[in-house]
Amino acid sequence: MTKRLCHIGMTLALAVILGSHAWAASKEEIQLQVQLQNLLDQLTRIQKSMNEGVGLMNDLATRNADTVKKLQSTLDQLRDQLGHQETANDKQVEKISSQLNTLSTALTEMKGQVDKALQPPATNTSAGEGQTPPAQAVAPTPVVPAAPLPPTTTPAANSPSSAPVSAPAPDARTASPITTPAANNSQPPTVSKQEIYESAMESYRSKDYEAAALQFTKYLKVDRQSETAVNAQFYLAQIEFDQSDFEGALEDFTSVGPRLTDNAKAATAQYKKALCLIQVERRDEAIPELKEVVQKYPGSPEARLAAKKLRALRAAH
Repeated sequence: MTKRLCHIGMTLALAVILGSHAWAASKEEIQLQVQLQNLLDQLTRIQKSMNEGVGLMNDLATRNADTVKKLQSTLDQLRDQLGHQETANDKQVEKISSQLNTLSTALTEMKGQVDKALQPPATNTSAGEGQTPPAQAVAPTPVVPAAPLPPTTTPAANSPSSAPVSAPAPDARTASPITTPAANNSQPPTVSKQEIYESAMESYRSKDYEAAALQFTKYLKVDRQSETAVNAQFYLAQIEFDQSDFEGALEDFTSVGPRLTDNAKAATAQYKKALCLIQVERRDEAIPELKEVVQKYPGSPEARLAAKKLRALRAAH
């Protein structure tokens, strides 16, 4: 009996011990579950915050994208406006350059005329040298005395037979010869080279380019060596360029360029020669010409235009 009681007691004690351990394990498990739930709640809140942040970022990104598109559109508009403005400026520069060249030529011609007008007459350096030969003396026509008139009879007053007295006929030997003026020459008066050039410049200034081209061409047929001929060929090349005759303009600009003493005209001639080369599909030859314009005429309108054209050619390739 005693042994049996001891066994029962030991069994009860063991059950109590195991139950206490099980209770302790259950309590720790509950704590772990609570902590785990707290962690899950925190993760949920963090995920929610992140979602909200991502939404804000997406909204900001969308707004920024719209702003970037608007800015890009504005930038494109400004770029287009700048391109149109540069084109208009280039045309204005070319127009002003052409007007300056015309004005320079007019001033040069005026200076030449003034110098010529102020030049003193040539004086004789030696006897008989530079003198105009005297006009040949014309022998005076000898005066032949008239033959005496025959005596006339005076009729008696109130005489019925009286008749009017007629004057004697002049003697053919004493009559002065009557000279008939020579018939006027029907040939038109000749026009000088200077008049042809001045007429051409007048047509050029009044923008009658067809008439100016004809007059310049006419002038160059009689003179291709003088300074006036150089100016005539330069303006003829300008007209050909404006009328899109790039082959003719290229030939004339190539010929007249090295002969121009005016730097403004020389820069214009070389720059437009390069443009003609581009137009006739000879770009490889145009690039050295444009570079030389930039180097040889720095600060000129043509140098700025040439640099811009070089950038455009590089961008095209």
